[in-house]
Amino acid sequence: MFVGQSNKFEIWDEAIWYQQISDDIAALATDVENLSENLKSLTI
Repeated sequence: MFVGQSNKFEIWDEAIWYQQISDDIAALATDVENLSENLKSLTI
């Protein structure tokens, strides 16, 4: 899976990407500080 914005992209295993997103969404509901560094670094 290619994931990126603007001038950069990353290549992720699709299953791992979706698991990371699921984990981050669950963390967002309770504590923004627990978001993964990968999600924090995404920019528009």
